[in-house]
Amino acid sequence: MLKHTRCSGLLIRSVVKRLLALLVVSSVLVVVGMFPRVGQSANLSNASVLHSNSRPSFLATLSSNNTEGSSQVEIDTTPGGLPSLSARQLQTGDTLSIGETSGFLVRDEFSDTLAAGSVNGTNAVPGPGVRTVVDTENMLSVAGGLLSLSGKSVSSYTDPRLVYDAVNRSPGVVMMSKIRRSSTVGQFSFGFSPSASSLSNTGHFFSGSQFLYTGGANITSYTLAANTDYLAATILRSSGATHFIKGGAYTNWTLLWTLGQPSDALLHPYINIHAQSATVDYLRVLQLPAPFNSDYGLATDHKPGNVTAGTTFTHEADAVIEWTVDALPSVNYMEMHVRRQDDMNTWLVRITSDGSFRLLERENGGSSIQRANAVAVVSPGDRIVIVVEGNTIRGYSNNVLRWSYNSAISGANRTAGSVRGLGWGAEISNLTTWPRTLSGSAAQILDQMSAPVPEGQYALGGEYTVTDITAEDTFSINAGLATGDADPGDVVVSTQLQH
Repeated sequence: MLKHTRCSGLLIRSVVKRLLALLVVSSVLVVVGMFPRVGQSANLSNASVLHSNSRPSFLATLSSNNTEGSSQVEIDTTPGGLPSLSARQLQTGDTLSIGETSGFLVRDEFSDTLAAGSVNGTNAVPGPGVRTVVDTENMLSVAGGLLSLSGKSVSSYTDPRLVYDAVNRSPGVVMMSKIRRSSTVGQFSFGFSPSASSLSNTGHFFSGSQFLYTGGANITSYTLAANTDYLAATILRSSGATHFIKGGAYTNWTLLWTLGQPSDALLHPYINIHAQSATVDYLRVLQLPAPFNSDYGLATDHKPGNVTAGTTFTHEADAVIEWTVDALPSVNYMEMHVRRQDDMNTWLVRITSDGSFRLLERENGGSSIQRANAVAVVSPGDRIVIVVEGNTIRGYSNNVLRWSYNSAISGANRTAGSVRGLGWGAEISNLTTWPRTLSGSAAQILDQMSAPVPEGQYALGGEYTVTDITAEDTFSINAGLATGDADPGDVVVSTQLQH
């Protein structure tokens, strides 16, 4: 049963005031979802209710055939759903407040029509944001819900370009776009830049197999197909960013790279092109909730500071594993085990006193077999990145791909690792493992934030107290619906938990 107190006015302003008033409680969860306007009905399915603390998510559904002025939100609390522990489910005495708020820092759906040469100085649609354009040959236009741009006759890395006002760096601020390139020749990039003109900081940099320009380095990571839609997301950290892609061969959100620098506080979202043509469906910049809003919220395992020999760690079967080499061994080698079962069944990454970087395989108690080697490529201060994915293991040092071994069949499902030894005098730090592909609520958040946005939107209003759900697997909230101040793409915000 629920005790229902109606909101007055059902305006965003009143909802925001209510949410602020409830900040005295101990934890917050957020419902993220789109409410399309379809005549006088609305339907929302699989909207995730995300806790900012460690409590698991709930599944919220807005039932179909709701007429304007009334609605029903059903929250599934069954252990077989998203919640896993009944003690962490919604409890008697919890207060829920449902309303809507924009949450976007920059948002451009390109739903207006502007000829090439007339885009500069126009407002992002529906906003917020103002477009600043450099386009000396009139190669950038907006029509049919798309930004279209092509490279100049004499190619330039900064013309044409589209730049927006700067946003503040904060962990979890994401720039998302849906992109289609006409060719793999030439370059297309988007991301964040401290300068509105140089466009050289951190983001996706599509050029054949070269994907990122971040921290002054071009990272070779994959090859993208032409005439294929890709969803791309660059998510800021306190310093640096993580980069994801979905589309084509990447059927799930895939972590391509993460880097802890640079650290510029103010960053301009931008798009530019060089020597090819492309279309962009949208550009959205907003603050994401947990697990994205902390630097290591997505990490499978994180060992900050100095890491000693004998340290064990876990990683996903497909993972990105990184650490920093602070000092090379003066004698012998340092050795990291990944996809490890035991000393006799493991993959070994060795770095020798001269900086040589090697991959070895040991199975069934046999001798270690060298599978890859790059001579004298590691120096003190270098960051090592190992990507294990299916039957492929790749090794990077100083942001450069040093080797790739494509027949890593043994132990592909193992998830244990170990700092087996450091040799004489070697030091490493900041050992972190990341999932190569996202799942669960993290994948759901990016899917929701990259989903097509309908032209209309309902706003929910209501404040509710949970009085008794102990004997129920589901319960419902009767909520008022209004079209008032809701805008396309507004996200729905709930709720304050009292325990």
